[in-house]
Amino acid sequence: MDYKLSLDTEIICRTPAFSIYDEIADNLEELKGMIKEASPSFFQIICDLKKEDLINQDDKVAYTLWKYFNRARHRATPFGRFSGISVVPQQKQGLIVLNDNLTLLHFIDWQATSVQLANTVAHFKSSNEYLLNASLYKVGHQYRYIYLDKGRFEIAVIPEFPELRLIVNFCNKKRNKSDLSEELFKAMDLDKASIDQLLTQLISLQVLISDCTPNITGEDFFLRKVYNKVNNYEIPYIIAERKVINGGYNNSLNKHLTELVNFLNNHLPESINSNFQAFIKGFKRKFELRFIPLALALDPELGIGYANLESNQLHNAALTDRIKYKNGAQLPQINYDPFLVFLLNRSMQGPIINLEDFNSEQPCTTMSLPNSFSVILHHFESLGIIEHIGGATANSLIGRFSLGVPAIETMGKRLAAIEQEANADILFFDVAYQAERHIDNVNRRKSFYNYELPILSWSCFDEPLHIDDILVGVLENEIILYSKKYGKRMVPRIPSAYNYHRSDLPLFRFLCDLQHQNIRTKLSFKLKELLPELDHYSRVIYKDLVISPESWRVPGDLVNELINDKKNCNNIIQRWLHQINLEVPFTVGEGDQTLLIFPFKDDDISKLTTYFLKNAGRPIYLSEAFVTDDHMITTKSGKPLAAQIILNYTHTQRVYSTVDETVRGIKYHSEHTMIPPGNKWLYFAIYSHPGRFNDLLQNPIARFLKTHRKYIEKWFFIRYDDHGPHLRLRILLKKSEHTFLLIEGLQQVLNKEIQTGMIADMQIKSYFPEITRYGIDRLSYIEDFFYYDSRYAIQVLKKKIDNDTFYQITLMTIRLLVTSGFPIVTERLDFLNYMALSYSKEFAMGPDDFKLINQQTEQLQRNFTEGKSHFNIVDIQKLASRFAQLLTRASDRNDKYMLAADLIHMHVNRLFISDQREQEAILYQHLFKLLKRQQFLKEPKATEALL
Repeated sequence: MDYKLSLDTEIICRTPAFSIYDEIADNLEELKGMIKEASPSFFQIICDLKKEDLINQDDKVAYTLWKYFNRARHRATPFGRFSGISVVPQQKQGLIVLNDNLTLLHFIDWQATSVQLANTVAHFKSSNEYLLNASLYKVGHQYRYIYLDKGRFEIAVIPEFPELRLIVNFCNKKRNKSDLSEELFKAMDLDKASIDQLLTQLISLQVLISDCTPNITGEDFFLRKVYNKVNNYEIPYIIAERKVINGGYNNSLNKHLTELVNFLNNHLPESINSNFQAFIKGFKRKFELRFIPLALALDPELGIGYANLESNQLHNAALTDRIKYKNGAQLPQINYDPFLVFLLNRSMQGPIINLEDFNSEQPCTTMSLPNSFSVILHHFESLGIIEHIGGATANSLIGRFSLGVPAIETMGKRLAAIEQEANADILFFDVAYQAERHIDNVNRRKSFYNYELPILSWSCFDEPLHIDDILVGVLENEIILYSKKYGKRMVPRIPSAYNYHRSDLPLFRFLCDLQHQNIRTKLSFKLKELLPELDHYSRVIYKDLVISPESWRVPGDLVNELINDKKNCNNIIQRWLHQINLEVPFTVGEGDQTLLIFPFKDDDISKLTTYFLKNAGRPIYLSEAFVTDDHMITTKSGKPLAAQIILNYTHTQRVYSTVDETVRGIKYHSEHTMIPPGNKWLYFAIYSHPGRFNDLLQNPIARFLKTHRKYIEKWFFIRYDDHGPHLRLRILLKKSEHTFLLIEGLQQVLNKEIQTGMIADMQIKSYFPEITRYGIDRLSYIEDFFYYDSRYAIQVLKKKIDNDTFYQITLMTIRLLVTSGFPIVTERLDFLNYMALSYSKEFAMGPDDFKLINQQTEQLQRNFTEGKSHFNIVDIQKLASRFAQLLTRASDRNDKYMLAADLIHMHVNRLFISDQREQEAILYQHLFKLLKRQQFLKEPKATEALL
């Protein structure tokens, strides 16, 4: 699929502080001022340095000074005074003239916020407004919420009490101190001293967030709240802007760029987020197709957590992980799809790979492009050199500059509006997060989106989002967030370049990852990322665009030679560069440590030697740099600048589907009920090999249930794989005093299997009724159905029949359940189609799979006679009647579908010893095809009931 892409009306130009031709001696004093802000400790070493002393510095000082100047001339990536940004219009003229000097916008550094949080009493006295901690949620008779303690996140717990319950309900939007105090006085009869003490304590516990708490988004915190203590903070946070004198950017230079974007979207292999996949799998196993509170899902004790981040709270977690995985480290896994095979083959054939030579009958993926994304490039002669294409939103690269550049704020809101207009009825929201004061300057930004979820931050929104309002579910293998309050699907959009993988907060990491779900957010690549560990990588081009530069791995033998012959290092390196025919400028290093080297400059080669020696033993790559003499972007005085261009592309096609409105009617229950052993419910977990389960159910367990039936009101079983395969046998006793009698009875009938090791373990556990999944008002009816379904399942398992007949009976049983629950044929077809489609997407079924299923369906249709002879119509009709009665308790169509799917899922679970979900996927395909065939042939209703 090709997208029609539009370029935003303005582009961003990023330029280093110095020109590519500037010399360090002529700019030493300015460079020292820049270093003072970037590295105060190094500045103390060089503060008195004069230009005539440059040649007399020791190697370490000289190397560090050279690195800073290298960055200030050749790297346009934002970093204090080292580079600046410009907002440039589009126009046909291709020359851009910028101011010689940077305009420095000074802000108080974010580290100064620690002053505001040091004294809770002073914090309270200065506060005027309050918000509830947006992460707070209720579990039983206590509240849980995210708490930050000395830079580490944890889940804190506070018991419920009347005053807190009132505050929680009242402060769901901003409340001023007098209104909150008056509410507490009227409802709780508290005097002013008691109210002040309570609110101070809740601020200290981070249950309440006051307007004295720093806000990372919206109006700058230090302008909103002026404090004398921080006005003279020694080192400021600086955003550097370089004003445009005249000219504009000529986009005709990029006539093939949109072609490249569509080509890469169609052919690049899809990246897999393993944390996302694990969450989806765990969620579906525990909650199936239900929507539950997001807070519950991410709670590691009550839900499933995310990315195993709770383990990061353990002492020495990083070290234990290193030891744990030291011997099991895996090499990068490469999925050799046709595109990667093409790249690998062509890389062996020459120095240039032209993507136009790639031929494929069909695209590798069908991923959507985000409605806005960024391209970073620079120009070299007639070529465009791609440095980055992607982002969940183009706003992620520009957010930080909105703090001081009004044109950037306007641009961000314009891009956000395009995203919103293309996806009507989707609630896009920002996530206000702060945790690392020495880094969080990059997170500071104005608000681009209409909604915000603050995490331990003040919010400039009157009614910010609250986690307790957010439901999460998995539909067709896609994670969906849903707002109960607004009745809309929710999608996070975080306009920040902050590396969120630094965070160990599950909620934030989950929402950041969710931005990238099912959209293509990384379109650029470097060949060594796709094909790691090679010694040489060819240049990759598409028409007049360079996607990946030619690169060479520095041989370990070369580094060893430098170590052993330090007097001839420059000659050794020059000889090797000549051997690989690298005679143009190149880069070495990664990310912030990237350095530009001119091979014809002895000083650069000397500094390259130092780099090689400092990084001996590590893989080192050199990459061609494409440094141009074309002065397309210059200063007013005519000095050329090594500029980066940021192009923001948009499209107006819908990316996110809305969620069926019946989701609003989904019933869920936030209470978490536990029934411990000793009450009427008795719950056994019996661990054994899955192949033994049927024998255990048919023989010793069946005998046990029959012998003790006078003590039992109902029972049911489920097969599970968590923490090892096991049967879960749950029994409701008529009287709790019979508990130990039944424990002893089950131990006796299973004694032989326990002694022989056929049963590896047997545990007695607390029973957690699935109130969230089924709803408290119908839980007992669900348990009744499970009882009759378990009895029926054991009857089927006892039949001496072959696998084909067993499968036919299962198919006919489910068919009768569906017929009873959905008596209207069109509704029945709709349900089966919905389930078949959902499972086909989950298991990525393709044409070959459907062909085999169709063949099996035809065979089943011909051989139903044998299955019917073993089909107990009386028992199944009783079960079908209960099934239909249960479905009448559904609140709406969606709830009815989910409930039916749950009951059938558990039925399949009880019958099949393994791969139950895969079996279920195939069964729904058969059922849907049989019903469609039946409708086409208009067979009699009597036949319909059985087939």
